[in-house]
Amino acid sequence: MRTQVVCILGMHRSGTSLITRAVKSLGVYLGEDQDFVDANFDNPEGFWERKDVILLNERILSLLGATWDTTATLPDDWWESEEIALFHEEMQTIIREQFHTRLIWGWKDPRTCLTIPLWISVLSKMEVELKFIIPIRNPVDVASSLEKRNNMKFENAMGMWNLHTLSALYYTSNFQRIIVNYDRFIEEPTLQINRLASFLGIQQSYDFERIANEIVNLDLRHKKTNLQELILLNESGRVQRSLVEIYSLCLELSKKMDWKVSNEIEKSIGELYKDLRHWSKMISPIFVNQKIKMQLFWKQIDEDNFTEEKSQTYSIDADGHFYTYIMRLTPNCNNQLRLDPTNRECWVSIKKLCFVNSTGYHLDLLQNNHLYDGQGIVRVENNGETFDLICTCNDPQLLIQLPSEITNSGGELILEMAVKEEIYEIMNNNIFEKSIRSLETKIMEQTNANDFSILDKFRQLESNILNQITGNNNSLMDKIVQLESKLVEQTVSLELANKAIEKIQSTKLWRLIRKLKL
Repeated sequence: MRTQVVCILGMHRSGTSLITRAVKSLGVYLGEDQDFVDANFDNPEGFWERKDVILLNERILSLLGATWDTTATLPDDWWESEEIALFHEEMQTIIREQFHTRLIWGWKDPRTCLTIPLWISVLSKMEVELKFIIPIRNPVDVASSLEKRNNMKFENAMGMWNLHTLSALYYTSNFQRIIVNYDRFIEEPTLQINRLASFLGIQQSYDFERIANEIVNLDLRHKKTNLQELILLNESGRVQRSLVEIYSLCLELSKKMDWKVSNEIEKSIGELYKDLRHWSKMISPIFVNQKIKMQLFWKQIDEDNFTEEKSQTYSIDADGHFYTYIMRLTPNCNNQLRLDPTNRECWVSIKKLCFVNSTGYHLDLLQNNHLYDGQGIVRVENNGETFDLICTCNDPQLLIQLPSEITNSGGELILEMAVKEEIYEIMNNNIFEKSIRSLETKIMEQTNANDFSILDKFRQLESNILNQITGNNNSLMDKIVQLESKLVEQTVSLELANKAIEKIQSTKLWRLIRKLKL
């Protein structure tokens, strides 16, 4: 008997976890408890997503310049490129080590909607029968859920739904697949579980009604929108016509008891996907390769290091305006967190950063030494109303220290932050003047009062920087000055101070200054 492999595809917040739990209850092996990411208050019944699969998918997307919330298609035939070849063996290793003895196994990760061509390429070389289950939910409800969980804009969520759903349909067109309507699954779970069992060829006698009673919790569905409401949004110009077409098509497919689809429907799916790919090629330099991201890392209490699998990525609007981001923390996490405010060289201003939980506890993290600089961070002197900094690399890090007793029950970080890439346009000349005066004082405190050589060197360095920036744009000077100041504070002699100057001139921030020549 050939091994049967079941992949649960589908957009985030579309009921994929619920339907995966149903599949598990029908005997499909997904892994052991320690293999899955932890449940949290967003999904208290569990995600049923394997850590190794998530990490692998994230790495693939990262290599392609994308993330979990991308809205543009990936490059043509990306899975055949040389740089992706190394992932073939990793996939084979996961399959061989985790599933090779199982007659029916599967996995679920919404990111697979984007990486599925590579999974198909690897699995097609094995003696397996590959089947796909695609949960579908009204994109309006998905957008509402993502806005609540990730503070995501409505338009971005719609773009994600469009890409994930079309990609899942397009790349599985030659395989056995069924569409499962999330709302119908909630309302008639026994019938839908029976439909899943029939599709999978499950022969064992299962009590479908018992499974339905165990896994379906009506309280977990917070919103239900019908097709007509989506149509009205299209007529008002808020959503694209293609979303109405795709969702309508999926609703019809979800009523079928078998998996066979007409050539006409497959042709429609292909045309819709090709249209999306055409437009993506025009916008991808903005929305994929140049997208700015923020990432929050956490650890469990007994863990020492931060890892990608225990992190969440958020899209950032780098237009200089303040936006609020809500980041949820799982219960029993370590009291130390890591926040990477951007993945680029940027100016960042934080107006608010606090921790709150369900008991009403509120902690201002910008006060009382809860926030520490990691790599790639240079603080900027400000007026006290905001916490300003310059990110000097593509992996800047802030460390957050929470009181250990407050992380047991989870909670939320609320961040109000503005980001701008054109950092030389942000800061004003007053900050530069204050910083240079402060720097001169510190230099004189560190050196012999009668020896002005080091002060002269710093002034020469500053003059060289100003020559790289035209007009009154002295914007980066204060960051350079503060970086110099940090190095000078560590010196105990004039000789070491001179070495500090040489070190400053080799820093990435110094090279960044040179890039900004107008």
